[in-house]
Amino acid sequence: MRLGIDASNIRDGGGVTHLVGLLREANPPVYGFSDVVVWSGRSTLSRIEDRPWLNKIHEPLLDGSFLKRLFWQLTILDRKICEEKCDALYVPGSTYAGSFRPYCAFSQNLLPFEWEEIRRYGLCSHSRDYKAVRLQEHRA
Repeated sequence: MRLGIDASNIRDGGGVTHLVGLLREANPPVYGFSDVVVWSGRSTLSRIEDRPWLNKIHEPLLDGSFLKRLFWQLTILDRKICEEKCDALYVPGSTYAGSFRPYCAFSQNLLPFEWEEIRRYGLCSHSRDYKAVRLQEHRA
């Protein structure tokens, strides 16, 4: 089996630290995976150590703005998953809106998904507006 990892939504902080550590300690063959494909921007990929079973794919749009990364995820990612013949998708950035199945999403920060926190900080506080939109997607 081949595992795809959509790292388009993680660029710094805990998300990158988590992915770097996970891939450093991973042993995919033990869990039935022959290899792993990671799509991300140059900065994130540069922090991930090379492994014989790891294929790091730089996507230039993922070096860009939030809108460019969203465009890539909504219009290109599913095609890339099929081209790489992935059997499963892991999304450490917590949001995936494509049609590929099966996938697993992981969120580092659950506070933006709590109504009490949204009421406390509102929708327009720093980057919480985007996180609140993601909340609505997960609650639906």
